[in-house]
Amino acid sequence: MSKNNGKWHSDDFGKKVKNTKKLHFGNENFVNVEKIKTTHLERYGFFNTNPEKRARTKQLKYNDPNYNNRDKFKNTL
Repeated sequence: MSKNNGKWHSDDFGKKVKNTKKLHFGNENFVNVEKIKTTHLERYGFFNTNPEKRARTKQLKYNDPNYNNRDKFKNTL
């Protein structure tokens, strides 16, 4: 990770992704589900479209069905 004018790259990464999506797709929250589905089918042979199962797993592991570890994401970046 390198510093950019005193800021870490991950601080601006979310803004950059949203700006790129808005520029290319006209929506800053665009998600290409078809591409994700195709990639998962090629790599793993299945695509999980069951949000209830994901929520149950998060509830069991983290006691929160909407858990999202943003700190880990930023540190990984």
